[in-house]
Amino acid sequence: MELSRIVRAKDAADRRDQARWRAGEHDRALAGFSRRGRVLIDGTQRQAEDRALDAAQADRREGKTALVVVQTSNEQLDGLNARAQALRAQDGELGDQAVALAGRPYGLRSGDEIVLRAASVHPELGAVRNGTRGTVLDVAEDRESVTVALADGRQAGFDRGQLDAASARLGYVSHTFPAQGQTVDRAHVIAGEHADSNGTYVALTRAREQTRIYASAERLTGDGEPEPGRVPDRRALIEALGERLGRTEVEAPSIAVPLAHEQQVEREHARERESGVDVGERPRERDQFDQLRAERDRLGAIVDSYPADTAREIARLQGHAASERQLADGDAWRAGHWQDQYEELGLLGRRGQQGRQARERADRFAAQADEQHQRADRLETQARTLTEGPDGPGAWERAHPGARERLYAAETQLAAAVKRSAGERSGPVLGAAEGFDRAAASQELGWLGQERDRLREQLRSYPSHDARDAEQADRRAAQADRDVQAARERVERAERERQQMGPLARRGQRGTDAQERQHSFQAQAERHEQYAGVQRQAAREARERPGGPVEWDRSHPGVRDRLTIYEDAYEVCSEQQAQRAVQIAVGRDPAARVLGPRPRHPDNRKVWDRGAEAISAYRLAHDITDQRHVLGPEPDRRELEQHADWEQAAKLALQARQQLGIDPSRGPGPVSEQARRVTHLTPPLPGRDRGPSLGR
Repeated sequence: MELSRIVRAKDAADRRDQARWRAGEHDRALAGFSRRGRVLIDGTQRQAEDRALDAAQADRREGKTALVVVQTSNEQLDGLNARAQALRAQDGELGDQAVALAGRPYGLRSGDEIVLRAASVHPELGAVRNGTRGTVLDVAEDRESVTVALADGRQAGFDRGQLDAASARLGYVSHTFPAQGQTVDRAHVIAGEHADSNGTYVALTRAREQTRIYASAERLTGDGEPEPGRVPDRRALIEALGERLGRTEVEAPSIAVPLAHEQQVEREHARERESGVDVGERPRERDQFDQLRAERDRLGAIVDSYPADTAREIARLQGHAASERQLADGDAWRAGHWQDQYEELGLLGRRGQQGRQARERADRFAAQADEQHQRADRLETQARTLTEGPDGPGAWERAHPGARERLYAAETQLAAAVKRSAGERSGPVLGAAEGFDRAAASQELGWLGQERDRLREQLRSYPSHDARDAEQADRRAAQADRDVQAARERVERAERERQQMGPLARRGQRGTDAQERQHSFQAQAERHEQYAGVQRQAAREARERPGGPVEWDRSHPGVRDRLTIYEDAYEVCSEQQAQRAVQIAVGRDPAARVLGPRPRHPDNRKVWDRGAEAISAYRLAHDITDQRHVLGPEPDRRELEQHADWEQAAKLALQARQQLGIDPSRGPGPVSEQARRVTHLTPPLPGRDRGPSLGR
C-alpha cells in the first residue's frame, strides 16, 4: 500500500487541504485554509513572526502542545527560539538562572523545551539519539549544568560540555526536517525564505486540531511594507504565497517516499533504470566532490596562514589606544569644567584660594589629557607598523585578496553539493545503491564525520563567556532604563503636586519638600541613565573585544548552517549504508529475502528460524539453486509430493511473516496463491525488529 490518508488531523477539512497540497494542488489547498481563516498575512515579516509566536504561547497557556515550523537559516531559527523563550519568561513560566550554550543567543532555563540535534553518548543514559526532545527541570546554582526530562520519561543531568556535544537547542521553533514524526495539538507555519513544497507539507501535517499559516506582504510582493492606507489584493497575495511555499527543491523528505515495504528494493532499482543514469557516471560525480574538497582545502590552507597572533597584538594595541582616548576625553571635560568654574569667579575670587585651586585642577586635567593622547598616538603608531609590516595582516590581505570570501563560497558550494546528494538519498557521497562500493561508502561516511566534527569543534570555540557577559549587561541596561522611566514619572508627579499648591504653600515648607523630592528623583533618573549607558558600553565591548562574538561570527560565517547540513547528511548516509548492507546480505540468503534480517528478540527469532528452516529444507530436498525466486518456479501439479512440499513451505513462510508483523494486512487464501506470492516477496526495511509480536 502507499501513503494516501492523513491520520493526524481531526478536522476533515484539514485532511482534505493536506491531501490537495500533497497532490500538487497548492492554490486550492491554500484557498481552503484561507476560507477557514487559517492564512494570516501581515505587513512585515517581523509582524508575521510575532503573531505566530504569540499564538503558540497562547496555545500553551490553554494547555495545548504547540510548535512553530519555518524553513529558514539557523541564525534566524535561533533568533525565533530566543523570542519564544522571552514570551514564556514574561509569563513567569521559566526560571531566572540560565546555562549558556556555545554559539546560541540564548541560555537554557528551567521549564524550557529543548531538542538534542546530534547523537551523543551520555554516561547515565547511554546512546542519546539525534532529535530527542526533553524539558529542562532544573538549573544548577553554578549555571554549569541542567537536569533534563526526556520525552521517554528518563531523567539525567547534562553539563555544558554534554549539552554542546548533543547540540542542544530550544524546541519552540523547528525546521521541517527535525519536525518529521512529531505530533502536536496546534501548528503554526511561518513562510520562510527557504520554503519548498515538501517541507511545507511536513509542516502542514504536524497538528491534530489546527494549523495556521503566517506570511508577510513585504516578502510576497517584494515591494516592502505596503503604504499606509493601501490594502493589497488578498487573492494576489494568496497566489504569491502558493508559489513561494510550493517551490520544488531536490531534497526528498520521508513524505516523498511511499510506505510500500514489499516493493522497496525493486523501486529503488527501477528509479535508477528509469532515470537513465549510467553507473559509470558515478566516478565523474565523485571527481566533482573531490575537486570541490580540494579547492576548499587549498583556500583553507591560505586562510590558516593568516598572521593571527600579529592581528591579536594589533587589536590589543588598538584597544589600549581607544581606552587612552576615552580617558583623555574625560580629563579634557574635567579640565573644561574647572576652567569654567575659574572664569565664573570674580577678579578677587580668581586671586583667592578658590581661584587658585580651580586653575590648578584645570591645568592638571589638561596635562593628563595631553599625556593620554600622546600614549594613544604611540600605541596607534605601533599598531600601524605591525599592520603594514612584511609579516603583518596588511601584507597578507594584499597577497591574498578576497581569500576568506572565496573560502566561504567554496565551503557553501561543497555543503550545497552534500545537501543535494543527501536529499536525493543517492550519489557518490552516500555510496549509490547501484554499483555499491562498501569501501568507498565507508570512506565517504568517515569524511562526513570528520567535517561534522571539525565544524562542531569550531562551534565550541564560540566565546560564550563574552556573549553571556554581553547578555547580562544588556539585561542590566534594560533594568536601568525601566528605573529611569520610573524616576521620571516620580519627577512628574512631584511637579504636579507642587503646581497644585497655592502660592503661599509653594513658598512654605510643603513646597520646599516637594521641590527637594523633585530634585532627588531627577538625580536618581540621571544616575540610572548614566548606569544604563555604562552597561550598554560594557555589552558593546564584550561583543566587539578581540576574539569576541562579533569577530567570531565574521571569521566563522555560516558554521551553524553547514553543521546542520553535515549532521543530516551523516545521518542519512549511515542509514543508507546500513540499508544497503542489509540488502546485500538479504540477496545472499533466500530466507532473509522473505523474512528480513534475523530478529534480536528471542521469541521473534524462534518464529524466524521456523520459517527459514521450512524454506531451506524445501530448497535442499528438491535441489533449488534459483537465487531470484525463493522457492523456485512452481512445480508441475502432477509431481504431487514436490507440489505439496512447495505449498507447505510457502504456508510456513507466510505464517512467519504474519507473526513477525511484516504482513499484518495479508489474510489467508488459497495455498497455491500464497506460494506464488512467496517467490516475489522482499524483506521489510532494516530496523523493524519491534519485540515480540506473537499472539497479537
